[in-house]
Amino acid sequence: MPWLPAVVYESSRLLPPISQLANHRAARSIALDKEKIMHQGIYVRYDCCSNTREPGSWGADAEEFRPQRWGTTCEEDQRLYRLGRSRAKIISFRGGKRACLGEKYALTQIKMTPFPLITEFQGGYIQEGRKKCPPSAPILFLSILSDEGMLLGQHRCISKGSN
Repeated sequence: MPWLPAVVYESSRLLPPISQLANHRAARSIALDKEKIMHQGIYVRYDCCSNTREPGSWGADAEEFRPQRWGTTCEEDQRLYRLGRSRAKIISFRGGKRACLGEKYALTQIKMTPFPLITEFQGGYIQEGRKKCPPSAPILFLSILSDEGMLLGQHRCISKGSN
């Protein structure tokens, strides 16, 4: 699934796991402009969502979900992700010496999630899924409502020996 890293990176860009940070204090007072001074000790808040949707960094379509902006191969996806992190364009997991220690673990877990959904569940309409399982069998349903209003889903019978 060569598109998977791009989908994960684009998702974390638009919906960062932590939307804002306010855990640092200004080490010294500094003038932001002629009228605004940030005093020493004040908490500094950083809005991750605004940063990762900045048209100056991401283009006019910064608000749109476009996985193809990351590239067409896994190698290109990873290179552009690292470049974006090094330039503080994408800070879903922060960076530098305060980077999230669980970033690689989290990204790996996110990338692994589709496999059991694809291999363990059968696709189809929700109403048809119930007919394929024994009447008393517990069923797991994963449902998605499309923009057009169609309810799609995956199902899995939990009883022993059934699919």
